Amino acid sequence: MDEVSLMPRSFEEQALAQCSVTGAKLWFNCNPDVPEHWFRREWLLKLAQKDATHLYFTLDDNFCVGCYIKKSCVFPCKSYIMKWPW
Repeated sequence: MDEVSLMPRSFEEQALAQCSVTGAKLWFNCNPDVPEHWFRREWLLKLAQKDATHLYFTLDDNFCVGCYIKKSCVFPCKSYIMKWPW
């Protein structure tokens, strides 16, 4: 699910209910905006209970983006480049 933090929790719950096949997996990407966000509370803080893995990527991990673009993006986006938990 792309930007799951923008979806209502009921959307995520319905998607999980549809994954009834053995071995089914869901991939989420998100940038929760506050520490109290439901996705952080229910997923990122309960990884072991959910049998989930948290992968963290930065702009430098994207090899398709050139150095010029990276330099122009880092300053304006600096406040959004952070790791969980706060």
